[in-house]
Amino acid sequence: MGKQNFQIDYYYHNTTNDFVELWLSEPKETSTQQDVTVTANKEPDQITKHDYVNNIWYFKLKPDEKLEATFTYSGVRKGTSSSPITEDEKNFFLRSTELIPVDEQVKKEAEAIVGDAQTDWDKAKRLYTFITEKFSYSTSFNKRGVGYFLDRKKGDCGEFGALFCSYCRSLGIPAKMLYGTWTLRRFSPHAWREIYIEGNGWMPVDPSMGRLKVKYHPFLNISTS
Repeated sequence: MGKQNFQIDYYYHNTTNDFVELWLSEPKETSTQQDVTVTANKEPDQITKHDYVNNIWYFKLKPDEKLEATFTYSGVRKGTSSSPITEDEKNFFLRSTELIPVDEQVKKEAEAIVGDAQTDWDKAKRLYTFITEKFSYSTSFNKRGVGYFLDRKKGDCGEFGALFCSYCRSLGIPAKMLYGTWTLRRFSPHAWREIYIEGNGWMPVDPSMGRLKVKYHPFLNISTS
């Protein structure tokens, strides 16, 4: 499949009378995202680097100061890489975090959902189906977290993704959250997931859009898995 070239222009103007701190994510090269370049009109105050997630550029803007950044990359719809990940990378995406908790309760729930499924692929599909059928999409809430999502049975893309990742990680399936925006005419932030399946590599999964597909148009193919 041929490549497409993309350019994203970011602009921020500090109109306050105080300093403003903000950060930008530097995309990594992947099988679907290549030739990545990031340029800005000022040097970042700090850059944090990590082997498995995007580098972060930190800026501190003075009153009336402007930040302009340009992201360019070449993209393809489907990747071709299924390279195995290292043990360290696997453990990084199996760990428990505040956003993606992994504990005995989550593991017990996940095991009950997957039942007799044997492969990671089949387990992930059952978790995906369970979440899209049992939870509702909503942006009307005032507290975030897997625990609150389980109680109220509704949430947005971030809530759907965090629970899916918690379930997957509790079963030994590496999972991670990704954040970005739809390529629409206006800014439309979104969060989705990737899981690692041996022999296939990192694969995109979006249970929140899967839920919207079921609710609003069952024949519209807007989910990724």
